[in-house]
Amino acid sequence: MSGQRLARRVGMVVAALALAVMAGGASGSFGEFQAFDYVWTAPQH
Repeated sequence: MSGQRLARRVGMVVAALALAVMAGGASGSFGEFQAFDYVWTAPQH
């Protein structure tokens, strides 16, 4: 397992969560988490 690849994946997830929080705030709407879902399910290239 590549630690560098894992670190990059974690970084993308954290960034996506940060964007989702900034976009949606604490509104309780989970539509913003589509970005998170995309990053989480995106194939690793």
